[in-house]
Amino acid sequence: MLIFTDNFYNGQEPEGDADVVRSVIKGYINAYARWKRIEIAGEPSPELALWPEKQAEALAGGGELLNAEAQLRGIDVTELSKKVLSKADELKSQEAKIAGQAGKMKDAIKNMTREQLVEFDWRF
Repeated sequence: MLIFTDNFYNGQEPEGDADVVRSVIKGYINAYARWKRIEIAGEPSPELALWPEKQAEALAGGGELLNAEAQLRGIDVTELSKKVLSKADELKSQEAKIAGQAGKMKDAIKNMTREQLVEFDWRF
């Protein structure tokens, strides 16, 4: 059975009936999705905390945060706004893919037997 811990797989099989194994696999799917998100966007940081504000300012064509960043970078705030919006679109697309695939895996295991669960490759 695939086990996802510390970003590695091992072959330990959880004990318990199908409901217990299903619950364990859902936890692995969630951990795997979280790992994929971090691979794409990085660890939670002040930058990520300010991302909604940066995106809102980019949509408005600038603001306090983006104006200061653009000035320090030596570029026009319009150019920076385009970069922020492009990155936002990329991140949205990746998040939709991860969330959709994780949900698909969770849907797939709903009615599996214990034996099927143990053999199921839930990676995406």
